[in-house]
Amino acid sequence: MKKRFDGFFLLSDFDGTLTGSDGEIPAANERALCRFTAQGGLFTVCTGRTRQGFHRYELPYINAPVLLANGAYCYDYRTGQTLFLDGIGAHAHDLIRAVKAEFPLAAIEMYPVDASYVIHPTDGSIRHFENQSIAFSVVDDPAEAPGDWQKAMVDAGDRSAEFQRWLAPRVQAAGVDFIPTDGAFVEIVKRGVSKATGAAKLARALGIDPGRCFVCGDGDNDADMLASFESFCPAGGSRIARESARHIVRGADDGAVAAAVEYLEALYE
Repeated sequence: MKKRFDGFFLLSDFDGTLTGSDGEIPAANERALCRFTAQGGLFTVCTGRTRQGFHRYELPYINAPVLLANGAYCYDYRTGQTLFLDGIGAHAHDLIRAVKAEFPLAAIEMYPVDASYVIHPTDGSIRHFENQSIAFSVVDDPAEAPGDWQKAMVDAGDRSAEFQRWLAPRVQAAGVDFIPTDGAFVEIVKRGVSKATGAAKLARALGIDPGRCFVCGDGDNDADMLASFESFCPAGGSRIARESARHIVRGADDGAVAAAVEYLEALYE
């Protein structure tokens, strides 16, 4: 018997979208997602967090592979299988060395699949690792972080804007992109990778019609995904996220993802 949301796919950013300001998932979101998945819908998280830093994959309503590292890495926690990794390879090592030389006080975080590394840890980067319960090793050179990386992050502190201006003309030759931000941490991914491309790739793998793919997000790194699909942004989202989304819904503390589900329930009665 066909269910109401068979063939529907809902993806949500984690921090500040699925979770509230206290880092917890509002009960309204949990109830709504249980309704959505019980009616045949597929739900997953699409997060900037790496595999090392995402710890909520046991949620009963996550019934599809999780997109990590801003769409670079797709991992199915239920089966232990990697669906795809569009990672940063050794082609970017020279760029990382140039960052270290030009911005010697910046922390450079590197995330292969099973380990985490940092060049010149700062207080900010150490807090970043600790807040996500990520073990890390301190290294001097990117070659000491073996394998393809899910992503890299640079804590440029109050030089972030200057760093992004310096980085912009150099990324293409290194085969990477970065996500523009007003914050201190600048995220670097393989060229062409984003939450939008990751969501589209996963939807194709699951046989989902793009017109039945819906997304929620609140941050700068969600903007391309929000612009590419029917989308929802919490009222407290970043300016770039709000401008990119089709719908502004109630804030994350009040169940932004639940509001997206309620919209779908009303639209597809």
